[in-house]
Amino acid sequence: MSTFIPSTAQTRALTLLSLKDAAVKWDGITAGAVHGQLDRYRKLDVAIAPPTLHALLDRRWIERPDSEAGKDA
Repeated sequence: MSTFIPSTAQTRALTLLSLKDAAVKWDGITAGAVHGQLDRYRKLDVAIAPPTLHALLDRRWIERPDSEAGKDA
C-alpha cells in the first residue's frame, strides 16, 4: 500500500464530503467543487481538478502503487 498525503484542498474537500449534508457540484469540464450545505462550512468550498475529484470520490489515492501517488494533486 502506498502513502499519499492529500493536499490542503483535498483535505478540505474530504472534510466537506464527510458532512451529513455534503454535496458535490460538478460542471463536467474544468472543475469540480465539494460544497457543504451548512452555513458555517461555506467558506470551505473547494474547487478541485476533475482527476482529483474522481480520486477523492472513489478513494483511489488510498491504495495504489507508489508510482501513481500524488498524480492527482
